[in-house]
Amino acid sequence: MNIAFLIGNGFDLQIGMKTSYSDFYNYYVSNKSEEKYDARGKKLISDFKKDISANYENWADLELGLGEYTLKLENESDFEVIYDDIVVNLSFYLKVETDKYDFDGLGDLLLEDIDLFYQKFKFDNEIVFLKEDRNFNFINFNYTFSIKRILNKRKFPFLINFSPLDNSSIVSLNHIHGTVKDRMILGVSDKFQIKNKDLVEDTNMHNSFIKPIINEISDENVDLECYNILNKSDYICIFGLSLGDSDRIYWEKIGEKLKIGDCKCCVFFKGDKEIKKIFPKYKFRNDNEIKDLFLSKTDLTDGEKEEVRERIFISYNSDIFNFKVKEKVIVKEDKNVEKEVDRIVTNININNNKPPVSV
Repeated sequence: MNIAFLIGNGFDLQIGMKTSYSDFYNYYVSNKSEEKYDARGKKLISDFKKDISANYENWADLELGLGEYTLKLENESDFEVIYDDIVVNLSFYLKVETDKYDFDGLGDLLLEDIDLFYQKFKFDNEIVFLKEDRNFNFINFNYTFSIKRILNKRKFPFLINFSPLDNSSIVSLNHIHGTVKDRMILGVSDKFQIKNKDLVEDTNMHNSFIKPIINEISDENVDLECYNILNKSDYICIFGLSLGDSDRIYWEKIGEKLKIGDCKCCVFFKGDKEIKKIFPKYKFRNDNEIKDLFLSKTDLTDGEKEEVRERIFISYNSDIFNFKVKEKVIVKEDKNVEKEVDRIVTNININNNKPPVSV
């Protein structure tokens, strides 16, 4: 039995890390990164930060927000200045945030929750999970190394081994959007999410800001490997992802997989509603709203959506991954980030035929 686990930022937040966009914005708008740029770059970054501060609600999704913000930019070079600055600072913020925590002792808790995920849903064929070996693949949408550190650098594949009869295994951990150290992909799902009509057909914009294209030109085939994992999966579990449009291509892939009929989609959904067990109608209604949300992100026809609904299962406010990291007493800051910022600033100025800024 093949099971794909799609993991989003909700996982890092669940275990106690401060990795929300709002956490990052608080750091970003106050860190004066614009002071490292020439006059043009300084104004671009300053105006960008002011927009975030003044229109906070519009930046709930950084990637879609950047696509909208292109309306306020004149050209791709202006976008690149902002994009490079925010990627370097986001990478640094997440590195420092990850290094604050001690992940020791959480490995078995994570593996047990993964191995017994089916207990959070009401499957008619639950006995199948007890009879078949389960092969798990992580598709991680996060840039952080939280899962890798929790697993204490185990080498893939490895057996879970909670009992002599359990041959379930963790096969792979794939960072679909790269990591804070390598191939960090921040972008949108397609060109139509770039709102500036003068930039929507710009090749450089596509190569730097459209996720599938960035994956393609990086020539590492991580996206193709993840698509292959989805295609081979009997169960696809989604945890900690907002089902946002910037990752729409993956919801479309899952929709196509559901249409074939040989797969079930299991959505762990966290919400503010309190669903009282005494009223089954409210759970049914809530589950259907979540299914509607997911199906709205696919390319399925109305008839196909109705056909696959019964293959989508919802676990609302589940207690899965209900463990917390502990904050270290001493935090070591990554001094290399300053060199990286300086290198990028220098490159930006050289590319614009201007002398490097003295920093």
